[in-house]
Amino acid sequence: MNNVNANINNREECRNDKDEYINNREDNINTKDENQNNKHESIKDENLNNKVVLLTGASSGIGEQIALMLCSEGYIVYGIGRDFTKTDDTLISNPNFRKIACDITDTDALVREIKAIRKENDINILINNAACAYYGLHEEISPDKIRKMVRTNLEAPMILTQILLRDLKKNEGTIIDIASVTAISSSNPHGAAYGALKAGLLSFGNSIFDEARKYGVKVTTIMPDMTRSNLYRNADFEADDTAKASLDPKEVAETVKYILERPDGVVIPQIVLRPQLHRIKKNKMLTQKSDVHSLNVTFSNDTNQFLEYLSNILKSSDGAGVKKSTPLLGRSRCGFLNYLFSSTSLHVSRGTSAT
Repeated sequence: MNNVNANINNREECRNDKDEYINNREDNINTKDENQNNKHESIKDENLNNKVVLLTGASSGIGEQIALMLCSEGYIVYGIGRDFTKTDDTLISNPNFRKIACDITDTDALVREIKAIRKENDINILINNAACAYYGLHEEISPDKIRKMVRTNLEAPMILTQILLRDLKKNEGTIIDIASVTAISSSNPHGAAYGALKAGLLSFGNSIFDEARKYGVKVTTIMPDMTRSNLYRNADFEADDTAKASLDPKEVAETVKYILERPDGVVIPQIVLRPQLHRIKKNKMLTQKSDVHSLNVTFSNDTNQFLEYLSNILKSSDGAGVKKSTPLLGRSRCGFLNYLFSSTSLHVSRGTSAT
């Protein structure tokens, strides 16, 4: 009888050990499932917060505010700009920001930089923000200025899009072009070239969307009106100080954020931003510069003599000289003056004095 009881007890102990083993195994499975879920959540968060952005014109104005916003949202931002010496230190020191000093009108240098970036990361978002504008009667805008506007406002976005479009198709990426309200204006007097280029950028973005939408690529063109930035530094006008008469660059950055937050399947092709009021004022800095260079000089028919005098004046005022190039010296006095001042803020009368 004792042996029978001992066998029964042993069987019960084995059964208890088996139940404990099963329970431990279930605990291990649950722990494994929990770890797997946490792993998936971690990957999801990483994918959400580590999207990589290529942003042009990141050193100031609208681009600087877009970069600050994106970095605060957890994006990795490769910011391209010519000069970062005046850029907000908060942006420069942000671990999510990668400063790329490059002139986007230098195509070879730009292509090299993009190739280097692509070796580090896949670009998910392209923001073509860099802009260049010269205002005035079209005959007064020099060929060099026109070329610079073309390369900055239209050629560079086309080149960057061409380089990155295959990657953006694979990643179902986003392209955001910062154009201008002039893109939808029927006429842009004193800004004919700039308006035409921004209209070209709008048309380009629309076409790229139609080409790439079936691959999940989103394309949006933002068209801000008068915005408080350095874009108008070469104009004789600027944003008025009146409240609601101009846009803050942060408002454009918030628009970019709104676009990026749209759910899959929703695309906003165009957004126009306008201030409540339509007011501008004279550019005081440009007016003061013109006053500094104001001349009232009587000179002889010797163009060399006047050129030497003018060169000394310019050197003393802003460190710039005037080269005595053969094309200049071969012109008549009035022709020479018109050529010389076509790319400056100086204006010369047809008399024997320059004012």
